[in-house]
Amino acid sequence: MKKDKEERATCYEIKWKPPVHDVLKINIDGSMDPANASGGWGLVFRDELRVVAGLGASHMEHLQDVLHSEAEAYLQSLFQAQIWCISRVHVELTHNFWCNRSREASNGAIFTDIKFQISLNFSVFSIL
Repeated sequence: MKKDKEERATCYEIKWKPPVHDVLKINIDGSMDPANASGGWGLVFRDELRVVAGLGASHMEHLQDVLHSEAEAYLQSLFQAQIWCISRVHVELTHNFWCNRSREASNGAIFTDIKFQISLNFSVFSIL
């Protein structure tokens, strides 16, 4: 029984990896309550020493699905980086954001805006 618990804990253990020097890493998450089509987003910017350089969170309304909440969270992180004059970032996203492409068409405008914001406003941009 103890071995099973240890295996499960190890299986879900995720280690935070720092960005390279002079780049801030952004961790992002979005959530949604399908009962009322609302949710929230959160983000944190950290440097290679794990020092928090900025954070944010807010409520969202009129969400279509979970992918929509994730995409909005991603977009908000890009807007925050611009407001804070951060142009060198590394983004870490949830697995759901990249693997759930079947509903990308319903959120196509957000993905287009994300790509545009990246190309326009960042000198260093990498994604994990």
